[in-house]
Amino acid sequence: MNKRMKKTVSLCLAALFILSCCVFSACSNMDSTPGPTEAPAAESPISGTPEPTADASEKHTPEPTGTPEPSAAPEEYIYRIDYSVIPDAIMPVLTEADIEAYFAVMEAFAKYETGVTVEADDGIGNIYELLDLCFPVFFADVYDSSLTITENSISWSYNVDAEEHYRLIGEFEDIVLEKLDIVLNGEAKDSNELLKALVLYRRMTTEMIYDYPSQYHYLGECTISESQYMNHCYDALTSERGVCWCYARAYAFLLNHIGIEALTVSCDGGIGHHEWTMFFHDGSWFFADPTWDLGGSLSYFGITTVNRESVGYLYEDMRYFAGADHRVSDAFAINDTRFSSLNIGGYGTIDNYDFDYDNNLIVMNCLSYSSSGYGNITVIYDLATYTIADES
Repeated sequence: MNKRMKKTVSLCLAALFILSCCVFSACSNMDSTPGPTEAPAAESPISGTPEPTADASEKHTPEPTGTPEPSAAPEEYIYRIDYSVIPDAIMPVLTEADIEAYFAVMEAFAKYETGVTVEADDGIGNIYELLDLCFPVFFADVYDSSLTITENSISWSYNVDAEEHYRLIGEFEDIVLEKLDIVLNGEAKDSNELLKALVLYRRMTTEMIYDYPSQYHYLGECTISESQYMNHCYDALTSERGVCWCYARAYAFLLNHIGIEALTVSCDGGIGHHEWTMFFHDGSWFFADPTWDLGGSLSYFGITTVNRESVGYLYEDMRYFAGADHRVSDAFAINDTRFSSLNIGGYGTIDNYDFDYDNNLIVMNCLSYSSSGYGNITVIYDLATYTIADES
């Protein structure tokens, strides 16, 4: 074979070899099966966001290129506090429409809805007070100025979006459950009912701050817009700020949730409008004034009608359930003697105090006056017998 022919044959063989390699490669790609990492991601049944694949942890996750979208808010919040707790003492003054509207608002609030309508032949005149006393979380993101109440409807608007709305409800319930924990599960769990009431009272009075803008609003010296919003029971529970009605209702709310029936009393007297708590214990009704014990005193727990009248709050002028036209004297008899020895002969004498949980005692450091002047004494008060157990 001459050189020209050998060269031609060599070129043909090389071309045939290259062609066969290309055909083999194409066939191999057509027959291959995708591995698990190439399968499409599954749709999440809740949010529609793709679920991660089995080996997602082995893949490189790209850095976000923008602000992530907020997670979708739930369609309905599931309450962890039983807001159906309403003190029996106010049931006679509530209409059927009041109660129907109250529960309808609770349901709408859980769904981020903005109004309810009920059949109300006798009106829903007590709904505002009922919400503030028994469902204070309503005012977490609803301003008074955005609330409209008619004879058969209630409408409102929120000042936050749905996601923040549900966060605020959860935050409120976390705070309330934490406050109640000491008497339900903590040190005072096995103590008697009265000591539990006092444990909550001490915490509230030591932590609270009096909020004067709300007081100025009540007196007509500023508008809601100037003070941003009215303070409520909600504020007293969550941020320890408010005025008398905030703390009176907040304390009543806590008592109702440990099985002690409580509501509020208000009156216009010689030193202005005031509101305090009334609670039922051991067969009797008693007054307690957390606002006047601001700073952690115990001088106004179990106060008497005589004490109230001494500063111009006459018994016949007292109204219960947030000052509506319901006279205390028509429905309640206040026990004026049970806690008389607790005050050691006068108001403002208890300097500080602590509890003996095992024996249901209060250990009080008091200021005592004698002919030689003021001095400190320790007084042990027995919460089972309502008497002074020891004094030194």
